[in-house]
Amino acid sequence: MMTGKPSNQMDYLFTFFHFEHDGDSLIEQAIAKKKTLFHYGDKMWSDLFTGVRKCTCNFCSYGKERIFEKEKETYDLFISGKKGSWPRHEINLLHMISVDSLGHELCDLNRGEIRERAVLYNTWIKEIYNKMDKDTLLVVTSDHGVTNQGEHVGMTDDELASFCLFLSKSKINLSKEKSKKRKFYSSKYIDEFM
Repeated sequence: MMTGKPSNQMDYLFTFFHFEHDGDSLIEQAIAKKKTLFHYGDKMWSDLFTGVRKCTCNFCSYGKERIFEKEKETYDLFISGKKGSWPRHEINLLHMISVDSLGHELCDLNRGEIRERAVLYNTWIKEIYNKMDKDTLLVVTSDHGVTNQGEHVGMTDDELASFCLFLSKSKINLSKEKSKKRKFYSSKYIDEFM
């Protein structure tokens, strides 16, 4: 997601162990272009991307205790602008991880706890959208896919799939490219979305 190139198993392992990313990325491009940037969320991002370390408000990626509370505190800081983010920075990164932790713990995406977290995330997205101005682009994406059993470190289609949603109060002109992968996922999951 951050580099624009397809990931392989080695990329997943390097990310899992928080090895510093060395190479081109959205973060490095933003810094090179002198964009102001701030990160909110789990610590993995500041481990992976050195450019984020100076401008972050984060919590432990794998700390089970209080992960939901820490995530909520981090979101509240983001939406309130208390750390100076809203709307002073050109790029704000918000990475929420509690639903990921629940997937590991519960091993079933149909559990009520997962659905409650998804509803909360939807509420947060709506709050951000309502607060942003017409010149802001909100990109909602996942950094990986997941199976119905909560697995997401493998190489199956479900685990490699990700989504990306663009929200703006202004009109967005996007290309309607028909790639083989897009056709595959469109046909595979069309019943779930319609």
